[in-house]
Amino acid sequence: MTKWACHSACRTAATYSEWHQKRISSRLIHLSLAEIGPLITPLTDHRPAPVEHLLHWSTWRRRHSP
Repeated sequence: MTKWACHSACRTAATYSEWHQKRISSRLIHLSLAEIGPLITPLTDHRPAPVEHLLHWSTWRRRHSP
């Protein structure tokens, strides 16, 4: 693969990644103040839930809101 082809492929992948992230973000509603508290509290607690679980729950809730 030539240097130009590699550069072009890497740029295309980055562009797709950015496009995909914007596409997902555009379908989600913004975080509410009522949701921010429960997301932050477990992070400051002595026994926090795994961050992946918190983010998954947050994404699910925002995706399934009316």
